[in-house]
Amino acid sequence: AEDPALTAKVLQHVNSAFFALRNEITTVDRAVTLLGTNQVMAIVMSIGLYGQGGGAPAEMIEAIKQNAMKVAALSRVVGKIEGAEPEDRDSAFLAGMLHDCGKLVMATNWAHQYAEIADTDDLALETQIIGADHTLVGAYLLASWKLPDVIVEAVAHHHRPSAGNFDEFGTTGLVHVANALAKRPGDGTLPGIDPDFIGRFDLWDQIALWIDAADEFEYDLANA
Repeated sequence: AEDPALTAKVLQHVNSAFFALRNEITTVDRAVTLLGTNQVMAIVMSIGLYGQGGGAPAEMIEAIKQNAMKVAALSRVVGKIEGAEPEDRDSAFLAGMLHDCGKLVMATNWAHQYAEIADTDDLALETQIIGADHTLVGAYLLASWKLPDVIVEAVAHHHRPSAGNFDEFGTTGLVHVANALAKRPGDGTLPGIDPDFIGRFDLWDQIALWIDAADEFEYDLANA
């Protein structure tokens, strides 16, 4: 049987501006038809994750969730530009929704320490203060949930994919670029990008295309 509360939350997410659907979706079946089973399942999983929250402040949870939705949506934008395989797009969407789950774990279990560094996104500082950074904490959590390796690896390497032994751009590349785009300063640069990873696949010429597409996406989002 359907859980009415969960159904309502799924439809709320699906009808948000992030998905840019032309008509309001009123059933989960219709959402699955339009977005696909994997993307709807990603939404359900994120609702469970961010709905728990633990002892983390509500505004922090909401900020992490909103950024996660943005990264997931931008991974679709980048995937379309790069002609990514459908399975990579689906995996990137799920990994994007979960990519900062380690921050939620830290905010819940080390609330005082994490509050001091929550806005920095500095992996070295997280390691210094807490003993691990949010990418590793998140990957450990998702591995313990037995999520596919491709998701765990994308979460583990979404800041520094060059540290991984990747022989294709794939899911990790989509999430990494989407994460950098979500945090771009708006001056036409992309400082969050991993130059060694982008150089590995000779994608320097794509950066301007990614930024333009992200600008267009966010313009549409703001005017939806």
